[in-house]
Amino acid sequence: MNKICLSLMISLGLVFSVVAEEAKEDNNSLSPEQQTDIIRRVSPGIVTVQYSLRYDKGRPPQGANTMYFCHNCGRYHTHEVGEELIREQRPLEEVGFVVESGVIVTRDTTLANRCVGNIRVVSAAGSSPAHIASYALENNAVLLELEKPLDDVKPLKFTGKTNKELLGVTASQIDGIWTTSVRPIPSTVYNRVAGGTFMVLPVSCLVIDGKGNPVSIAMNSMMPVGNQGLVPPLKWQTMSVKDFTASLDKIKNITDQSFLRVQLNFRSPKVKSDMDNMRHRYVRSGSSPDGELATDFNTLGVCIEKGRLIVIADLEPEMTARLEKITVYDSDGKTHNAKFSATLAEYGALVVSCDESIGRKLEVESCDFFKLKHKLLFKARLLVAGEQRIAEFWHGRLAACKLGKKNRICPTFDGEQKDVYFFTPEGRIVFFPITVREKVTVKSSRRGGGSSDPEFVAFSDVVAAMDKTAPHNVPLDEKSEGKTAWMGIALQKMTPELAQINRCSDQTKNGETGAIVSMVYPDSPAGKAGIKAGMILLRLEIEDESRPIEVTAEDDTGRSMMFQSERINEIPLEYFDRMPAPWDSIDNWFTRLLTDLGFGTRFKAFFLDKGEDLVRDFTVVESPAHYDSAPRHKNIPLGMTVRDMTFEVRQYLRKTKDAPGVVISKVEPGGKVAVAGIRPYEVVTQINGVAVKDVNQFAKLVAETKELNLTINRMAENRQVLIKLDNSQK
Repeated sequence: MNKICLSLMISLGLVFSVVAEEAKEDNNSLSPEQQTDIIRRVSPGIVTVQYSLRYDKGRPPQGANTMYFCHNCGRYHTHEVGEELIREQRPLEEVGFVVESGVIVTRDTTLANRCVGNIRVVSAAGSSPAHIASYALENNAVLLELEKPLDDVKPLKFTGKTNKELLGVTASQIDGIWTTSVRPIPSTVYNRVAGGTFMVLPVSCLVIDGKGNPVSIAMNSMMPVGNQGLVPPLKWQTMSVKDFTASLDKIKNITDQSFLRVQLNFRSPKVKSDMDNMRHRYVRSGSSPDGELATDFNTLGVCIEKGRLIVIADLEPEMTARLEKITVYDSDGKTHNAKFSATLAEYGALVVSCDESIGRKLEVESCDFFKLKHKLLFKARLLVAGEQRIAEFWHGRLAACKLGKKNRICPTFDGEQKDVYFFTPEGRIVFFPITVREKVTVKSSRRGGGSSDPEFVAFSDVVAAMDKTAPHNVPLDEKSEGKTAWMGIALQKMTPELAQINRCSDQTKNGETGAIVSMVYPDSPAGKAGIKAGMILLRLEIEDESRPIEVTAEDDTGRSMMFQSERINEIPLEYFDRMPAPWDSIDNWFTRLLTDLGFGTRFKAFFLDKGEDLVRDFTVVESPAHYDSAPRHKNIPLGMTVRDMTFEVRQYLRKTKDAPGVVISKVEPGGKVAVAGIRPYEVVTQINGVAVKDVNQFAKLVAETKELNLTINRMAENRQVLIKLDNSQK
């Protein structure tokens, strides 16, 4: 109790000290009369700027916010987004400063022109339409020109000289009315570890000296120590609207040649039952917009060299395995075949190459986040919707930075960010929205959560990471596609009751994690390691990954409830495609997890054996052929498909390793086999008295005769079925 009280007192002391420091920093040494005199003198140079907003192609304006920078969290906070303003029939309002007759400086809202109806400058006595005349290059501001004079406004006269005492005049809405105040500018100095000191200023602040003379306008949140950043606004570097439009046109031309539509074509996924497909999607949502069952996917490819592209596609290994064809569409719409080169290990992208030299190589800007902050940048919103490439262009500013995944510094921007790429006015790419790949241990912790959202990274970082590839995330032929890792165990879902019975509630989060080993396959990695049924698998620790994977098992009660062998004749043949096979599928969350880790990866498995801890070392290895990947033969005259018997099928049917037979995986309604009463999941053990070893022998025996005497096995029952084939059917 004493420790708690002491901690609370320390915490409160820290809070009070911070508050006291802030109060000291904000202490206004000016008398009310002095403040009133300063406000009276500068008020004729302060106006309100109103932007009327509108929707663009059904989307509300992005970036239409009143905002302020919070120095506690290092981020911008925004209020009254554009959609709310339109709904409430109000304009977006900003404070403006008259710097020359008919010229107003105001914060750059970074709104696209297509989202702005008109701009109006309002003073106490009237208002005037206005338009943007130029954009500040180094300051978060635009310069407006009035279309008619306002009689009661007076330009501020900037001395450009500073002294030790600086004051700030700011305007904000209090009780819905614009209100001006004056206070000392905080003098706290911040030192960045990476180098450089700065002071924090209020945004949209008129900086004046102790005598009330205007010095500059602070439109950025930070200023270098020494006041060298305080330059009169008419001396700012600016870009005219004409040059601004020319830069946009240049970037449009660059992106037309460098950002090309790419179509990825995939083999159809292997057929699964409806239940298995549902479970498959639940435990691992698709990493492309069309999901894991897609057969084509259109996206963007970015030219890093002529004929070599980074293709934006965050594909899981099982989807990349089905990749068969890559087509690149150049700026004229002509098609070019491309070859897969690699999957990036750190980012959600592929690298492909074309035989032809197509596209335009992008010029890359080396990224210094702090030097780019608040500078004028250009945005290109680029995406592929269906087969249509969409491009929109406007401008933006780097608002702040934050720590992202893997300790990367990531930029944050005000306004629309999805599918948005950032360029310098010269046309060099800076920032790139892309998914940062997570380790398997992280993805496994949010089963069903899908891929993470893209974040902005420096494009130079993506190019630098191109030599780091994922060797197991590559296209495979159809035979190799079904490769699955395994340990050779079947797992039973843990429950609170089972956790209590097995006295492992504390290690399984009261039954939320952990799984009971219900069966161990002979000669499997688990069997060779001495793992027994009844042990409890708790977690895996992967080599070179700090986060362990808590193991869970899927609830497979639906499988046993849906399949009842004694009532198999009552099930219509059309329903079998929707049902899971009666045996445990090796294609489950646990084996997919091992497969994603990659063959050859070493890991430790932690078990409980009768209450005692047990740790075993394993290496991810490929499983033997299983039911989903087993060789198959489709016989059209008979109307059936058979597959080789695999280890899990033999385990379920209690068949020895050398027992003959092929499994009937599909029966076509109305076919000869269906009429004869044969059903899926029965086993053909003999044809005309000859034992059937595999599907190849099945096909050969069927082709050699006109009359088939099939020995059919269903669990413990055998029966004979006679089927005749005429010459036209063979």
